[in-house]
Amino acid sequence: MRRLIQLIGSLPRAGQWLLLALFFLAGYFLIVEPALDLTQKWRFEGDGLQAALAEVARDGGADSTQSTLLRGAALFGPLRFPADSQQTADQDINRRIVEVFREHAVSISGRETRTVGSIARDSFADVISPEQEARRLIVDVEFTTTPETAVAIISDLEGSQEIHGLGRVHMERTDDAQKRVRVNISPETWFIAERGS
Repeated sequence: MRRLIQLIGSLPRAGQWLLLALFFLAGYFLIVEPALDLTQKWRFEGDGLQAALAEVARDGGADSTQSTLLRGAALFGPLRFPADSQQTADQDINRRIVEVFREHAVSISGRETRTVGSIARDSFADVISPEQEARRLIVDVEFTTTPETAVAIISDLEGSQEIHGLGRVHMERTDDAQKRVRVNISPETWFIAERGS
């Protein structure tokens, strides 16, 4: 470092000014110019989002719900609304769980169904009436299999239309020599119920 300072000090005054100008130009093109490009990119993205929001506000929201649902279906696959009763939801989710386990030739060692409180009202504001609420039905399933089969079962359950989500997945190795895992999963589905029932 000391040698570099001596080298710069030994340059004529014009050379020192030229070196300083080159330093500032390099700093401009390496730091300032990319920052300006990034700012411009964000500005264009923000303008696009603002235009989309203005369009939704201008439409009054009637078509925006439908377009949001269509956009979601295109991104995430076909829509499945919550079942119209707890009994229907219970039948659908348990039937699908049994099908998936039968396809993979794995037996279920434990299964328990439970209903948990309601889902936030704003999630279903345009879908259900004020006298209704959406609730979660969860099936806790326990089984033992190979890690590969466990992952395949979880994947199939996640891809099922009857299942709205997997709330919990827990795997632990068993003590046997077959390299198997004990798995606890909690697939859930939603259903519509009357408030207070």
